[in-house]
Amino acid sequence: MSKAQRGWRDTILESCNLHLAQWDVQLSVSPSDVFPFHDSGLLPRTMTPIRSYILRGASWSAAVQVLNTALSFAASVLLARLLGVTGYGAYQYTMGWIALLGTLAGFGLGRVVERELAVAVAKQEWARVKGAVRFGYLVVALVSVALAVILLVLTTLIPGEKGALFATAAFLLPIQALLGLSGAVLLGFKRVVQSSLPNVLHMCAFVALLVVVWLVAPTEGSLEPDTALYLQMAAAGVALALGIALASIAYGVQPEWKHPLEPDYAATSWLKAGLPLLLISGMLTINNQADILMLGALVNDEAVGMYHTATRMANFIAFALGAMIVPMRPLMSEFNSTGQQVRLQRMVTKSIRAVFLLTLPLAVVFIFFGGPLLGWIYGDAFREAASALALLSIAQLLNVATGPVQALLVMCSHEKTVAWGVALSTFVNVSLNSILIPLAGIDGAAMATGLSLAIWNLVLVRETERQLGIRPTIFGHRLSLNRRAGLAANETATR
Repeated sequence: MSKAQRGWRDTILESCNLHLAQWDVQLSVSPSDVFPFHDSGLLPRTMTPIRSYILRGASWSAAVQVLNTALSFAASVLLARLLGVTGYGAYQYTMGWIALLGTLAGFGLGRVVERELAVAVAKQEWARVKGAVRFGYLVVALVSVALAVILLVLTTLIPGEKGALFATAAFLLPIQALLGLSGAVLLGFKRVVQSSLPNVLHMCAFVALLVVVWLVAPTEGSLEPDTALYLQMAAAGVALALGIALASIAYGVQPEWKHPLEPDYAATSWLKAGLPLLLISGMLTINNQADILMLGALVNDEAVGMYHTATRMANFIAFALGAMIVPMRPLMSEFNSTGQQVRLQRMVTKSIRAVFLLTLPLAVVFIFFGGPLLGWIYGDAFREAASALALLSIAQLLNVATGPVQALLVMCSHEKTVAWGVALSTFVNVSLNSILIPLAGIDGAAMATGLSLAIWNLVLVRETERQLGIRPTIFGHRLSLNRRAGLAANETATR
C-alpha cells in the first residue's frame, strides 16, 4: 500500500463514515476478498481496486437513493390524495414522533455493530463477530420493545384519535429499529448491495399497498390514518423478514462457524461508543422533525399536512447536491490526506457550480409557481402551502450554494465540528419554531427551518475555510497566491 493510500485509509478510519472504513479494513486482509475479479483482468489497469469498488458502491448508492426518493414521493402523493389534508397531517405527525423514538430505540448501536463487524472479520476475531451480532440484536430489541410499551401506556393519557394513532404506531417501533440494525449488520459483513434491499422492498411494498387502495377507492377520505399505519407496518414487517434473512445468511456463511465459539462481548465499550452516535443522530432527527412536531402541537393536523408537502417538494432542490456528494466523498479524503488542496478546491468549485446551475431553474419554479404545482400534484387543498414552499426553496437553494460543507469536514476528520454545527442548528431551529409558529403558522415554520439551515451552513462554511483552507461555495476558488504556490509545491512533493 502506497503512502497516499495509507494516508487515505487513516483519514477515513478516523472519520465517522463507517461505510468507507469497512471497505478499507477489508482491503487490509486481501484485495481478492472484496474483489474476486481483481486478478482476472476485468478491471482497467489504470483503476485501483479501492477506487473501482468505491465507484461501484457509489453508483449503487446513488441509484438506490433515486429509487427511494421516487418511491417516497409517490407514497406521499398517494397518502395526501387518499387521506386528505387533515388525515395526511395526522399521519405525518405520528410518523414524526416514531422517527424520533426510533432513533432512541436504535441506541446508536447500528454504526457500532457495523464497525465492530468490519474490524473483527478483517482480524478474524470470530468470537467478537458473534458477540457483536448477538449483543446488537438483543439490546435494540429490548430497548425498542420497552419504548413501545411506554408509548402504549402514555397513549391512555392522550384523548381521541391521536391516542389511538400513537397506540397503533407503537408496534412499528421495534420493527423499524430491528430493520435498521439488520442493514448495519449486512454492511459490517461487506454486503453493500444487500444492505439496501430491505429498505427498497419496504418502500415498494408500501407504495404497492397504497396503489391497491387507490384502485379500489380513488377518493379523498377513502383511507383513514390508522389504516395507513397498518399498511406501513405490514410493509415494514416484510422488509424486516428479508433483512433478518439476509443478515442470517451473511452471518451463517462465515468460516468460523465450523467450530462453535463462545461469543466475546465488549458491552461496556460498545455502549460507550454508541452514546455519542445516539446523541448526534438524535439531534439530527430533532432538527429534521422539529417543525412537523411543533406544528402538530401548536397548530393542528391540517397545518402539518400542508407543510409536509411543501418540505417534500423543497427537498428536491438539494437532491442533486446529495447525489454529487456520493462519488466525491472518497476523493475529498484522498486529496486532503495527500496534500492536494488545489485539486480538492478545483473539484469542489466546479462541481458545486454545475449543481447550482442545475437546481436553479427548479427553485425558480417552486418559488413563483408553487401553488399551482402543489394543487396539481397533491390536490387543491394544498395550494395554501405555496408561500411555505417558496421560503423553503430559497433556504434549500442557499444550502446548495454553500457547497458540500458537511461532507468536506467529515471526510477530512473534522466530524466534531459538524456535531457542534448540528447542535447549534437544532437549538436555533427549535427556538425559532417556538416563536414563529404561533405568529405565522406554516410560514413561520418555514422561516424557522430556513434560518436554522442557513446559519448551520454559514457556520460550516467558515469552519471549512478556517480548518481546510477550502472555499466550498459557488463564489470561487481563488486562494491567495502564496498559499496556492505552497499547496502546489506540496502536491508535487507528495505525488
